[in-house]
Amino acid sequence: MNDETDVELLTDEYGVSHVYADSRYALGYGQGYAQARDRLFQMDVLRHVGYGDSASVLGPSQVASDRQVRRDLYTRAELERQYERVPPEARAVLEGFAAGVNRRRAEAMRDLPAEFLTLGHLPEPWEPLDTVAILAYMIGFFGTFGGHEIGNAARFARLEETLGDRETAYEAYGDLNWLRVPDDHTATLDDAHDGGEDLLPFEAVPDEQLDLASAALGAVPWGEQEGSVFGLQRARGELAGFEWGSNALVVAGEQTETGSPLMFGGPQMGYFRPPVIHEVGLHGAGFDCAGIAVVGTPGVVIGRTPEFAWSVTSGYDDMRDTVAVRLHPTDDDRYYWRGRWREFRTEEVTHSPSRLGALADGQRPAGSETQQLAWIEAGGATMPVVAWNPTERVAWAQRTTTRGQELEAALSWAELGALDSPAEAEAHLAEFPFSFNFLFADDEEVRHLHTGRVPGRPDDVDPRLPVPADAFRWHGTRVGAGLELSGTDPERGYFCQWNNAPATGWRAGDAEGRWGSIHRVDLLDDVVQEHLADGPLSLGSVEAILKEAATRDPVARHSAPILADVARESEDPQVRAMADELDAWHEAGYTWAEGAADPDDPERDGGFDADGDGRYDFAAMAIWEETRQELQARVFGPVLGDLTPELVFDPPLDVHPEENEDPHAGDHARTDRDVALVAALEGETAHDWFETPESADDSRANRDAERSGGGDRDSVVLDAMGAAAETLTEEFDSDDPADWRRDLRTTGFSPMGGLPVCEIPMVNRGSWNQVVSPAEDRGRGVLAPSNVGHLSARDLAGAVRGSVPERLEDQLSLYEEFDYKPFPVARRRVEERAERRTTLDAEPPGRLPRLRGLLGR
Repeated sequence: MNDETDVELLTDEYGVSHVYADSRYALGYGQGYAQARDRLFQMDVLRHVGYGDSASVLGPSQVASDRQVRRDLYTRAELERQYERVPPEARAVLEGFAAGVNRRRAEAMRDLPAEFLTLGHLPEPWEPLDTVAILAYMIGFFGTFGGHEIGNAARFARLEETLGDRETAYEAYGDLNWLRVPDDHTATLDDAHDGGEDLLPFEAVPDEQLDLASAALGAVPWGEQEGSVFGLQRARGELAGFEWGSNALVVAGEQTETGSPLMFGGPQMGYFRPPVIHEVGLHGAGFDCAGIAVVGTPGVVIGRTPEFAWSVTSGYDDMRDTVAVRLHPTDDDRYYWRGRWREFRTEEVTHSPSRLGALADGQRPAGSETQQLAWIEAGGATMPVVAWNPTERVAWAQRTTTRGQELEAALSWAELGALDSPAEAEAHLAEFPFSFNFLFADDEEVRHLHTGRVPGRPDDVDPRLPVPADAFRWHGTRVGAGLELSGTDPERGYFCQWNNAPATGWRAGDAEGRWGSIHRVDLLDDVVQEHLADGPLSLGSVEAILKEAATRDPVARHSAPILADVARESEDPQVRAMADELDAWHEAGYTWAEGAADPDDPERDGGFDADGDGRYDFAAMAIWEETRQELQARVFGPVLGDLTPELVFDPPLDVHPEENEDPHAGDHARTDRDVALVAALEGETAHDWFETPESADDSRANRDAERSGGGDRDSVVLDAMGAAAETLTEEFDSDDPADWRRDLRTTGFSPMGGLPVCEIPMVNRGSWNQVVSPAEDRGRGVLAPSNVGHLSARDLAGAVRGSVPERLEDQLSLYEEFDYKPFPVARRRVEERAERRTTLDAEPPGRLPRLRGLLGR
């Protein structure tokens, strides 16, 4: 290709396009065109979500999302300032992307996605700023972590209420929320690391900080009179269920059959239909890569080049702090800061939900709502006011290390596909400010790099709790490579990551249960070790590791053996039989699939329902779930009351899952709520959680205390198992624990459009997977349900009747069966798979484009 305006798209049978162009503008143009062809409605939804005005299109279900975006993120003027800082080369990509989207938008007016017609809404022309809004939302919410201090303070205050003593409550809270990663955590790097702050002894914590904690019990979102602040900075509405949370494995050549590295990547970004990511290849203008892009944005964020492959997991560093300020006794717009009363910068916005959007969503139309926004501006920082307690006259604002840096960082990230090696990629990310783990593999080495911008906090406050305004300060920040959390070719021969800590001793963040002595990465690490015990790994071995990690319970494996040991000593034969069932599940590796794979029986391959009875093989799953629920009430209920986290074991199938529901496998998917319980069961806590507090409030805790039946660990466990047995006996109409086999659970893909939910057997797995052998130029990938999301009016009519076009779920069965499609980068292999060829002129803005042809092979 010689003309810098020439664009060529080669599209395979799965609707995955590879874009070939000789300039950044043309490459962006081709990607924008291809993405709009496949996802125009979803792109429109995401930009409105990013601007905080999505209710005007989708209806009242989006008001909560819009209120959060407008409160916590950016005004349009702030987004424009980010765009103004973009250098010319990157600006060309954004402008080309917008022009390509608009080219396809103009063509699509003859066949608009059906959702636009249903909502009575025509898509506006795409602007580069729309991409900025999407990136600000995606990375601003899900690449910056921390900010849990208000919820933490509420639980500490509740402990103080029920335990009757502040120092005792402080020690007990340390069992729920520690600061340093413990030595027995399965970290990615071998060496311990200095994490920064340490927990203060109780007597060193400022009295004012602890006094302010009680106000968190009445905290509500800023400007509102009710509502939860425990879910601040979580996706709501259409994107509920979206969050970064991924796993990855890179294996050094010394552990593989070929003598060269292998990898799998599994970014978990929620289960949506269509996905919020889009498969694409980019070739030319310095790029030669294939992988995934976030819908509404250019570039490839995870994927491979001919030289190397990379994947990314969330880093979860604490980069957001909460400041507590006193409100004026009579004026909500004034606060006390550093010796005087000041005024918030404020703005009022109105949310006007679409009536057609409400009807399309099966809701009653709602009227307009007014929202007041407020910011504290001090020391050059802008801090949104996120919550308040109007009665106690306290408000909370949050400062983030990365505010306003989303676009610059995203454009830097998107350059990985133009680099030549993992070493060059690591150097490129030296100043990357958002919290992620990057894992790389080429034909010679594997690398891990943990990035983020972490503040230097003072050592005279407790960083888990909101800091009083007069005590709040930072001593600079450490960023990217400056965190010194990187490694190459580890001694054990691999790096595995599942949102675990990069190193022991590192700061665990301010979230409760994060990076403790048990973690879901323990499962992945154990599965790798099991396969390495059988010899060097092949690409098939890596695929098997991915499958086993996705279908074995990472949570129950830590507490179920303890329950079985206690139950074995029971005088009740039914409880002893429950121990036998737990032992059988243990022997099978806590699989969710249809028993363990059997090499002597080809029919028993660990599939989900080999015998077709629609139930799990192991009654132990139901036994563990019910016992775990009973223990939650008995161990934590008496002291936390209504602030006791609710356990949910069914993955949500509705469009808008609750804030406490994991979109993949519910509370089978994460260990953060089990760390304290397992520590208590093992006798490794500062507080005796099996003793009922004498000062427990009668209306809340004594009821649970009476159910607990005692104060020592074994009696509480046996009582919980007895209660679970009663529940399961009634549920299954049998007193034989072997009969307590629950129906197979399913994981649902929530629609972002007019299609219904589709379901697969429950898994705990990335939304997209790639498995790669860089040295052999071999790669396979899968994106469920499909890379294509364009729903025509005819398609919508068919879907209402239960008939969904195959192209809209053509990777669903592959994903369900842990199979993959080819994932090529080299031109000759792309051409072998191409079924359509499209050529375009990427004319600059102001000139009319010409479509030169749509050519079938």
